[in-house]
Amino acid sequence: MSYKKESLENLLVLIEDICSSEENLWFKNKLTYKKPNLNNSNDDEKISEIYEFCINEILLEQANQFYRDLKYTEIKDILISDFVRMEKFKRQDNFEDFSLAANQQIECIVNHLCTHDLDFCNYIIINKNSHAYYIKEKSHKLWELILTNFKNEEDADKLFQKPLLEWDFLKRVKAVLYYFHYNKNIIYQSDFNNFYKQLEEIYQYRNKNHRGGMQFEWQKKITDKVDENKYRYYFRFMFYLENFVSKL
Repeated sequence: MSYKKESLENLLVLIEDICSSEENLWFKNKLTYKKPNLNNSNDDEKISEIYEFCINEILLEQANQFYRDLKYTEIKDILISDFVRMEKFKRQDNFEDFSLAANQQIECIVNHLCTHDLDFCNYIIINKNSHAYYIKEKSHKLWELILTNFKNEEDADKLFQKPLLEWDFLKRVKAVLYYFHYNKNIIYQSDFNNFYKQLEEIYQYRNKNHRGGMQFEWQKKITDKVDENKYRYYFRFMFYLENFVSKL
């Protein structure tokens, strides 16, 4: 990766200024510890290594702050690692792997909840027929929220006999949104659907590049829409991820 000379010179000035302060001595020591062989490198290599080290430290700090308030400490290290990977792919303008890393964070959280949160798992399975939302004053059951309009109660019986971790991923996502984000109380189904569709966009684009092969027409419609606005979707997918994490 090439860098403008002016940017690198400004970076060196910034690093020198940071290291000159006693309160930033930890940074100077860490830089020396991480890169002990810099004196054996040529100037261009030194600059490049310092630049990449500083970027990585910034991304790591951003990831730690992003997941600072997440209570599921068992998976924080994995999430932080995937967040850093995601941001590196963004810097490389690698939208396909950026989408994959974004979805991996959502998938990690969803799978953790469907494996370890027994209160959540039991509630969803037991309350298949409980009220979930209203449309035009008609009450709809939880299984109707989880399944599509083309399914019936017989399909629901088969699904709800399985552990949540054996459900299709997007059905698990709906269960997580219903229980954790909406606290089992959906006032506006359109709001729920919009939230769900945001996460579905990430998942479908991840599938396009992760699995390859044939897409259904409705899936292609989603990924084509993303492709047409790829640079905006870097920010949209980040917003969708933040929206999902912040409401847990």
